[in-house]
Amino acid sequence: MSFRTNSRRLDIASNLTIATAAPALPSPIVILLHEAYGLNAHSDDLVAHVASHGFFAVAPDLFGGRAFEYSDSAGAMAAVRQCSDTESIDTIKTTIQWARAQGAGANQPVGVLGFCMGGRLAFIAACALGAAIDAAVCCYGGGIGAEGERDRFGRSVPLVENNIKQLSAPLMFIYGNQDAHIPPAEHARIVQMLGAQQKPFVLESYPAGHGFLSDRPEYYNPACARAAWQQIFSHLLRHMGLADPALRTADYQ
Repeated sequence: MSFRTNSRRLDIASNLTIATAAPALPSPIVILLHEAYGLNAHSDDLVAHVASHGFFAVAPDLFGGRAFEYSDSAGAMAAVRQCSDTESIDTIKTTIQWARAQGAGANQPVGVLGFCMGGRLAFIAACALGAAIDAAVCCYGGGIGAEGERDRFGRSVPLVENNIKQLSAPLMFIYGNQDAHIPPAEHARIVQMLGAQQKPFVLESYPAGHGFLSDRPEYYNPACARAAWQQIFSHLLRHMGLADPALRTADYQ
């Protein structure tokens, strides 16, 4: 089943634009956190895709209006280095507050779903916001469990005991095991740390490279993407729910 939605972009605060779409009825909120290339047309597609499956989807612009062509990896990586975790969490909080103030999101659970840079921030948000987050999905978020105290961008590695004390949301990690940027050793550190702290999580690994859920030809892996989307929606449904129980058996993709 697919829900009819209305996608749009809005300015909800000073220097904060969102892409959003929602079904007609109140629905669980999913905050989508974009990849390193910013809030672009692909982000709009993801928002529409998630909303069409029965969620109130909202994607905040974490780059303050900057978006990069996929040919401009250098520009995107520079923006990632300049993106403050603290400011990003503040942006996520503002976005959640806005969504909960809308008719579509009133009294609804909140999930976070992030990709690449946004996957890492989904994990950080789940840690920082504690019980305010009901479910989180981190798709190929690099640096979550990097070796040492800093990742390759010089950012603090968030997988430390002090950060995960407040973590209560069930987590799902989605990785490609052919991802040259995120080695299997990083997956293992995530499993070890969260397991030792008895946190609820599942880690899914697919025979694909980085960004395989993206529809860009050089990244996209259709078979793995279909399987991953099924798991993503299953996770969100299990921990956030929808009004119609029949939708829990839908073949999401």
